[in-house]
Amino acid sequence: MKLKLPTKNLGKELHFHNIGQKLGSLQAAFLQNHKYKSNAPEPGFCCIGITDSCFFKCKMCDKWKTDISVNEKFSKPPSFNEWKRFLFQLSKVIPKHRLKGNLDERFEINFAGGEALTHPFTLPLIKYASSLGFRTVIASNGYLINKSMAKKLNESGLSALNLSLDSLDPKIHDKFRGFKGAHDGVMRAIESLKPYKYPQVGIISIIHASTYNGIIDLVNWVTQHKKLNWILTMAIMQPNNTIFEPGWYEKKDFEDLWPKNTNEVIKVIDELIKIKKHQIKLTKSGLRKNEKLVNTLPQLYAFKSYFKFPERFVKNEKPCNFDTAIQVSAVGDVYMCYHYNKIGNIHKDDFRKIWSSKKANNIRKNIKVCKTNCHELINCYYKDEYPFELTEK
Repeated sequence: MKLKLPTKNLGKELHFHNIGQKLGSLQAAFLQNHKYKSNAPEPGFCCIGITDSCFFKCKMCDKWKTDISVNEKFSKPPSFNEWKRFLFQLSKVIPKHRLKGNLDERFEINFAGGEALTHPFTLPLIKYASSLGFRTVIASNGYLINKSMAKKLNESGLSALNLSLDSLDPKIHDKFRGFKGAHDGVMRAIESLKPYKYPQVGIISIIHASTYNGIIDLVNWVTQHKKLNWILTMAIMQPNNTIFEPGWYEKKDFEDLWPKNTNEVIKVIDELIKIKKHQIKLTKSGLRKNEKLVNTLPQLYAFKSYFKFPERFVKNEKPCNFDTAIQVSAVGDVYMCYHYNKIGNIHKDDFRKIWSSKKANNIRKNIKVCKTNCHELINCYYKDEYPFELTEK
């Protein structure tokens, strides 16, 4: 199967990338002479939606369709130099100790999409971000990763790669991802990355109507696999790029996603909890280096409540962690939470200013008192900041 990738303006973008490289030293000197004081909280994490383009047609993601939040007539993607400027400004907001030392403990930038590897800026930006000390991560469907791409990923300094794999059954995975050969692509990617220590490779798998029966087998397969370092399971949520609405799982458009027998799904999650507890025990006893199932116990218990009561599940009084989030869209809009207004755009704004702006602080106040159990909370887990309590033991 021949795959046609977006090539529009590619030559122009790469030309501008070369210009940006030459201007880099001048730009850095300018920025170093313009420092800003900030009373804003320390950022917790950053997700860059480098592109909305994707050649898969995943059932749980409508990113491959026209973006409902962007007016393309008045929006354009940032240039390479604008992305680079944003990364530099971000590095000046992050405490220095979070940009050095143990790679796993550094501030993380996740390059997402769409499919991040379709964008010509992704690898050069990862190389630049890595040089600044960031931990860099890509979420990918894996299809573009062959031996040549694996070498480029390693040379870019990429820290970690999350590959989407929902089932060991090729038919189930391919159907859910809307692309024939999706499963084979993941397996080829894993094989191609075997010679390299970095990027470390893990699996992200979504629990939904077609996959929950095979999740335990998938977790066990990853646990035994020598190359794979982790598996993170996610609960199915309302598809990306659709209008947020309660009761989405009852809509006909999404009837293939939400499990009809939630009791059976909960049994599977109970098995995941048993596996997690066993891995914790082995790790504490020194018999295992780390826990390959990286979901926390509070998150797994939250999954159970979520599938029982998707509109309320178990969010506690602790505010969610999106008041410290940095989320940048493919057109450069900067958000903390996508349910609130943007705080600026990297085309024209200095990130250090907008992060500590009055507008950003007002949005933080709203996030702090937000009572909405939005479905993004169930999956957007970041260590020590999860907004759920361990309700069962």
